[in-house]
Amino acid sequence: MKFVYPSFLWALLLMLIPVIIYLVNFRRHQTVYFSNVNFLKKIKKENQRKSKLKQLLILACRVLTIAAIVVAFAKPYKPVGFGERNVSGPIISLYIDNSFSMAAEGPEGIGIESAKQKAYSIVNASPDDSKFVLLTNDLSENHYRFFTKEEVMSIIGDISESQRFAPLSTIIIRNNNLTSSVLTKNERKIYLISDFQKNSCDLINLKPDTLNSYNFVPININQVSNIFIDSCWFETPAHHINQLEEIRVRIVNHSEEEYYNIPVNLFINDSLKAIANVDLQADENKIITLQYANKNEGTQLGRIELNDYPIVYDNIIYFSYAVSNSNNTLLIKSGQNTEEINKFAALFANDANVSLNIVDVNKLQISDFTNYSSIFVYEISTIASGLISELQKFVNDGGTLTLIPSFSNNTNDYNNLLSALQSLTITEKDTVSIPFSEINYSHPLYNGVFKDNNKEQLQLPKIGKRFRFSANQNISEFPIITFADKSNALVMNNYGKGKVYSFAFPFSEKENQFSDHLLFIPTIYNIALYASSNQQLYATVGIDEFSSIMNPLEKIQQNPILRNTTTGKEFIPALFKQEGKQILLSVDDNIDAGLYTVTIDNKSIGGIALNYNLRESDLSCYSSDELKTQLSQSEVKNFNLIEETNGNLSTVIKELDHGKQFWKLFIFIALFSILLEAAIIKLWDRIFA
Repeated sequence: MKFVYPSFLWALLLMLIPVIIYLVNFRRHQTVYFSNVNFLKKIKKENQRKSKLKQLLILACRVLTIAAIVVAFAKPYKPVGFGERNVSGPIISLYIDNSFSMAAEGPEGIGIESAKQKAYSIVNASPDDSKFVLLTNDLSENHYRFFTKEEVMSIIGDISESQRFAPLSTIIIRNNNLTSSVLTKNERKIYLISDFQKNSCDLINLKPDTLNSYNFVPININQVSNIFIDSCWFETPAHHINQLEEIRVRIVNHSEEEYYNIPVNLFINDSLKAIANVDLQADENKIITLQYANKNEGTQLGRIELNDYPIVYDNIIYFSYAVSNSNNTLLIKSGQNTEEINKFAALFANDANVSLNIVDVNKLQISDFTNYSSIFVYEISTIASGLISELQKFVNDGGTLTLIPSFSNNTNDYNNLLSALQSLTITEKDTVSIPFSEINYSHPLYNGVFKDNNKEQLQLPKIGKRFRFSANQNISEFPIITFADKSNALVMNNYGKGKVYSFAFPFSEKENQFSDHLLFIPTIYNIALYASSNQQLYATVGIDEFSSIMNPLEKIQQNPILRNTTTGKEFIPALFKQEGKQILLSVDDNIDAGLYTVTIDNKSIGGIALNYNLRESDLSCYSSDELKTQLSQSEVKNFNLIEETNGNLSTVIKELDHGKQFWKLFIFIALFSILLEAAIIKLWDRIFA
C-alpha cells in the first residue's frame, strides 16, 4: 500500500494524546466521603476488571479514530498495473475496432456500439488535461492529430463499420508515429478496444516498447456461424456470344453446424441466370458449378449471392468480363503460302469467333499490332531486332504470341526473341523420329475437347525434325505436349500480362505429322480463341492495388469515372495509367464493394467488379486466456487486460491511473470507531451492571 500524501502520517503521533490522558486518569486517586455503609457494599460489588476493560476499549476506539482519520487524509492506495505514475497531461490513444466482425452481437449488444460505449467511459475517467489520439481501421488522415476531451467525445459517435482491414501492429505503428513527437515525460497509454480476431491480432509482430502502457479491452462477440462465398472463376478463359459458360464458385462453411439446401443465385446484368442448392458439413468448403449462355456482346456485370445472417458483407461476390464478337488474329509468314498456311486459313474461314489475317513479314505494319489479341510467327526466315522489340511489347501488354520455328533458318533470331520473352531457348536440332507421349488435357486448350474414354485410344503423331529447348530452372514454363523422351513439344510461359506458346518443331516438314493430326485443330484454334483471356474477373479492396479494364481508346484525355451500379455513387480513382490494351485503375481503400461502370468523356468503356477482403469472414477470436498467453509470449511487457462487463469501466480506469483507493474505507473505520466508543460509554454499565 502507498500514500498520495505520506507526510500526513506524522499526525499519527496524535494517538499519544488519549494514551497519556488514560495513564494520568489511571494514576489519580479520588477521595470519596460517605456516612452510610451502603456505599461500601456498592464498592465491593463493582468489578474492577470490567471497569479496566471498559477504559481500555474506550482508549482503543479513540486511538483507532485518530489513526483512521490521519490515514484517510494521507490517501492510501494500492498500485494497479505498472505502479505509481504521473497522470498529469497524459497522452491517451484509443483504438476502436470498426471492422466488419464488430457488427456481430455480444452480451453487451452490437460489438461496435459496445466498443464506443467503453471508449466514452475511458475518456470520462481520464484527466481533463489529457491529449487524445483516435485510431480506427480506416487510418483516416482526419484522425491523425491530437484531440481534446470534448473533441474526441464528439468524434467517437461518428465511427461506423469499415471494410478496411488493418493488423494490430499497423495500428500501433501509426500511433507511435504520431506520439513520437511528444516529450517522453508525458505518460502514454493505449487502449485497444476490439474483439481481437486471430487473423488481425498479430501480437507477435509488436515491438518492445517501454514508453507506452498497453490496455487491452476485449469486446465479447457471440460465436456465430458464417457461410460465405470465397471466390469464383470460369472454366474457359475467353468469352463469346452464345458460348455456354461454366463458372465455379467456392463456398465456405466456417462453423460447427451443418447446413442443407442453401440457395445460391447467379445474376448477369441484374438478370437471374442460374440457381443452385448446396449442402455444407461443418467446416467444409465446396465448389459448385453454375451454367448459363452469353446472349449479349460487351461488358457483363455479374454477382453470385447467398443468404446468411448476421455477417452479410461476404454473402455476395461480384465479377465482370467482356464478351467479344470475334478475336482478331495475325499470322506472320515468310514467302509464298504453303499447304500448312492454307490449313490455318481454312481453320478460321467464316468463323464467328476468330478473324484471321495473314501478312508477309516484309509487308507488316507494326502499328496494327494493337488491333490483334493473338499473333502467330510462322517459320519466318529472319526476325529483325525492331520486330523483336514490338513483339515483346505486344506480349507484355497482354497479347498472346505463338512461335513456330523454321528448321532451315538461323536459330539466333528465334533465340533472341525467346530470350527477350524470358522463354526457353533452342539448343540443337534433332532428326530422330519421335512421337508425342503426354498431353496436358487439363490445360484450357484441351479442356472439354476429348472425352475420357477417347484419350487412351488417341493415336498421337510423330515428329521427324525438331528442336530441343534449353533447361533453365529460372524460367517457369508450363509443358502442354511432351515427346516420348520427356522433352517439350509445346510449352507455354507467361510474360508481362500476356502468354507465349513455343512449338519445338516446324509444321511444314514432311516428316512432321502434326498439321495433319486431330490435335492441330483444337490446339491452334483455342490458342487464338482464348487469346482474350487476360481479363481481370474482379479486384479485392485492400489487397489489389489496381483493377484493369480493356482499353478501346488510343489516348486518355480525361480522368475515368467509376459509377456504382447499385447506389449511383461516383468516384474518380486516385491514380490511373494506360498500359497497352489495358487501363489500370487504382483500387482506393475507402471504396465500396460492388459493380462499377467506367466512363471517360461521357463514354462508357466497360465495367469492373470490386470485392471486400474476406479475412474478416473468419470470426475466430482470442479468448481472454489465449490473449494473455499471446501477450506473455510477445515482447510487450507493459500491458493490462481489462475484462469489465458490469458497466463500471470508469472505475477500473481510475484505479489503473491512481491505484485502488482506500481513503473511504478509513473514513468508515473512523466513524465506526466513534460510534463504538459512544455505545461503550452509554451502554456498558447497563449491560454489565
